[in-house]
Amino acid sequence: MLFPPKPGSSPIILDEVERDERVVEHNRSTVTYPKHLTLPQLFEAEVSRRPEAVAVVCGERSMSYRELDAASNQLARELQTRGVEPISRVAVLLDRSPELLVALLAVLKSGSAYVPLDPAYPAERLQYALGNSRPAAIITRASLRERLAHAAMSAILVDSQSSLIAKQSAESLRPIASPNDPAYVIYTSGSTGRPKGVAIHHRALVNLLCAMRCQPGLTHEDIVVAVTTISFDIAALELFLPLIVGAKVILAKDQEMADGGALLELLRRHAATFMQATPVTWQLLLEAGWHGDPVLKMLCGGEAMPRKLAERLLECGGELWNMYGPTETTVWSSALRVESGDGAVPIGPPIANTQFYVLDDDQELVPHGVPGELFIGGDGVALGYFDLPEVTAGKFVSDKFRDHPGAKLYRTGDIVQMQKHGRMEYLGRADHQIKLRGFRIELGEIEAVLLRHPDIVEAVAVLGKDPSGEGAIWAYAVSQRAQAEPPEVLIGALRTSLAQSLPGYMRPSSIVVLDALPRTPNGKIDRRSLPLPTSARWQSKGPAPPLNETERRLANIWSSVLGLGAIDKTADFFELGGHSLLAARLTTRIEAEFGQRLSLLTLFNAPTIEAQAKLLMHGGQHEYDFRQVVQLRPNGSKPPLIAIHNTGVYYYNLSKRLGPDQPLTAFQVFDPSIARQTLPRTVEDIAAEYTGLVRKFQNTGPYQLIGWCVGGVLAFEVARQLVAAGHEVSLLAMIDAWAPGHNGRLSPLRAILADYSYRWQLIGADWRRVMSREQNLATFLAQRTLSKKLLRWVGHSRGDERARVAFETRELSAENYDQWLLGYLEETAQRYEPKLYTGKITLLRSTREPKGLFLDSEMGWGAFASGGVEVAVIDGDHFTVFNGDGLEQMATHLSTRVDIHGKSVCAGKRRSGAVDDTLNFHRTIN
Repeated sequence: MLFPPKPGSSPIILDEVERDERVVEHNRSTVTYPKHLTLPQLFEAEVSRRPEAVAVVCGERSMSYRELDAASNQLARELQTRGVEPISRVAVLLDRSPELLVALLAVLKSGSAYVPLDPAYPAERLQYALGNSRPAAIITRASLRERLAHAAMSAILVDSQSSLIAKQSAESLRPIASPNDPAYVIYTSGSTGRPKGVAIHHRALVNLLCAMRCQPGLTHEDIVVAVTTISFDIAALELFLPLIVGAKVILAKDQEMADGGALLELLRRHAATFMQATPVTWQLLLEAGWHGDPVLKMLCGGEAMPRKLAERLLECGGELWNMYGPTETTVWSSALRVESGDGAVPIGPPIANTQFYVLDDDQELVPHGVPGELFIGGDGVALGYFDLPEVTAGKFVSDKFRDHPGAKLYRTGDIVQMQKHGRMEYLGRADHQIKLRGFRIELGEIEAVLLRHPDIVEAVAVLGKDPSGEGAIWAYAVSQRAQAEPPEVLIGALRTSLAQSLPGYMRPSSIVVLDALPRTPNGKIDRRSLPLPTSARWQSKGPAPPLNETERRLANIWSSVLGLGAIDKTADFFELGGHSLLAARLTTRIEAEFGQRLSLLTLFNAPTIEAQAKLLMHGGQHEYDFRQVVQLRPNGSKPPLIAIHNTGVYYYNLSKRLGPDQPLTAFQVFDPSIARQTLPRTVEDIAAEYTGLVRKFQNTGPYQLIGWCVGGVLAFEVARQLVAAGHEVSLLAMIDAWAPGHNGRLSPLRAILADYSYRWQLIGADWRRVMSREQNLATFLAQRTLSKKLLRWVGHSRGDERARVAFETRELSAENYDQWLLGYLEETAQRYEPKLYTGKITLLRSTREPKGLFLDSEMGWGAFASGGVEVAVIDGDHFTVFNGDGLEQMATHLSTRVDIHGKSVCAGKRRSGAVDDTLNFHRTIN
């Protein structure tokens, strides 16, 4: 029993009159709404009313209601052309862009149900959702499609197939789906170890939207900021509610969702009037310095709203609403306007056409003030769990309180106590499901993943608190054999397994290996007796205390934010238990202490006290990551991808495009903090240092290497040395990298013609930058060879040389370091003579890189690759290939060339310093 009677007492039973009164009370929420319509019909009605109004804005892009309608009609017809039948399912795997909204509407217009998939999820979780839901097609991008290489289904690529989709008619489609048909199938955490798909029908979605349109309320004058990932069911409200009232949706990008400062700026820039978010997102905003807006209507849900947070938000002005509801009853089942007060923030009465029943173990009503389990009935109850009839039968029971044939109640597992005026107090759970930072998590799913490891015989996960006082998942495991290696080895293997199966929010912050789990007298696991974690990740990792005043001040801030004592200055913030909310607190404290604000991106690329101190001491002149090894994506099931000679700060966006299954690490051996008396004087010696670093990081092949500019030359030599040592290199990708000394290996006549062709093309490119105001005329003239000869003639002998920075002064600033390294590598590379590499080169050339009859399309590498050179041309110039279409094409080209176990994409960093207009290797220096 959930609540056994006290000794000597008898169960509380309502008499028949009281029971009937309570049933009538619970059914007072009946409200008329257009239950005969579906979401596409409500949206199209709004299109006819205000076709030119802005419907969605994302970054610099926007679409009107007319454009959104036309684009979704075309995509819906493309689905039909591909043979997608009504009442089937279509997966949607897209990043946050206008195409995401187009795709969701298109699926609904085609009569199918959409299955939303988050690109950030591990491949294993995505593949399970696809295998379980069996979609007839998937809508995605070319770069994301590669993550689903084994998915046998029709794929519609909204980027590379856009011209094909645009040929379809933009005229409206006849209504296809009925109100009883599924609108979407969304996957939630499952206690059995596998996610389960909740199928929501159109009538439930329409009821929710119509209820929310009235309360909390939304009109065509509102501006809604959408900050929820598509895999979280509450995204349906913030994406679709604005579209049925004529409001504007501001679709926040991933970096804006995670960074409180960026989100604050987004709210201000668009003068937002409505936002729905979890408690942790509202806390992120407050930590970032947000002081509120009296016109902003704030919806808070996903987990219990702390009273302290409620009071802070109420001080910000505007309306504050507490939202409650499980996925199985369509997003929200109650909405309550919050008022200032004491005690827990209550759950409000049910929304329109929804009933709440608090029942005992026999599923009978309990009186007010008596705890019981909350059952929810009404039009919002889901169809059930997709393809899981037994699980559905256990959670969706017959509604015996209403005379509606087939009506169901969903048993929430939430223990509540009914109060006055239909309000309830949340008391806890009847099972081991938790809510953490807005996400619903079945601890049993985490335990199931841990038990997949062959050495683990028992596992348990619980909700605890990290040293900062924030909620955290703790996992405990028992091994079946004595571990010869340290526990950290097993823990590392478990973390890898968890990363391959679970999204980040479900992964334990601490894993403890025990000899046995504590037990109660009747043999059950005693969760209350589990020891507190003493993970080494929470302790100082070694003798690396702060050395200067900046590091000491930062260490004090870190200790306060993380709730730890002494912290190693080389310890990673996120490995010490840091997460998005703590990162927001850290940046706020740093800004208050130093007068400089470090962005979330900066924290990601400089996650140690040592690295952050350097950024602060350099005054933020230039973001530069000085670490030798930057693990932008440390985990994943694919073979590691290694970028040679480029700093991690410039690979950040690319690491996101690769997804969570592709580890990406950037290497830079020239860490200026390392004191060294001599520097390697040849490319071979430099590459040998990289090779040693690569082998230390990944001791066996196959190796996947990428490099841009001089990084391409170094990657070539590293690959050559690895192969010569008997190791396998499955990918060597080089981007805009000329073979050093290439011009000198041509015939005299061709060398002259190639040199002049190259010069004139560069001059033309630079002149176009002058005309477009990207470069001034003085800089253009200063870079010309004739100008440098004149400077030498009048006595400026160094007029043709880039300003040199001494080795001893390279660490004074990031710019100094860039200039020193640029000059050093240029001098070294000019003396390099490549040797034969017994492999294949994938060479990516930018469209604006000089080319033509006299220039080698293989950029001089053909003579040095016995496996040949495969050339692909991508949009942009030497630097802009890492933006826009060039980046998409680069990702597509490389992903098709990676070995069977992984895929690759590459990027580089912006080159500093002037550009000379000679062929002699100037383009291979960065």
